[in-house]
Amino acid sequence: MSVTLPDPLQIQMLQCMNDKERKELLGVLKYIEDTLLKNWNGYGGFEELQEKILRLRMILEESDGKATAQGKQCYTYVLFQLQMVCVYLIN
Repeated sequence: MSVTLPDPLQIQMLQCMNDKERKELLGVLKYIEDTLLKNWNGYGGFEELQEKILRLRMILEESDGKATAQGKQCYTYVLFQLQMVCVYLIN
């Protein structure tokens, strides 16, 4: 399974989160990765998940204090990204 890079609109949607929400999401991503690392380290599917989490983390960290918008579209996209992480967990 190949992970594609987010396009500029996807990046903008992730960066529209306010600081509190961004920090919460970063915490969730860290918890998921740390929890799965114990049993899945070295497996190809887990390595792909780690790459996806790393990309999301980098985008979120680069947006520190730069929230550009609020709205349903932003939250819909962030929810979609979390669902994609769940798909990696299941597969």
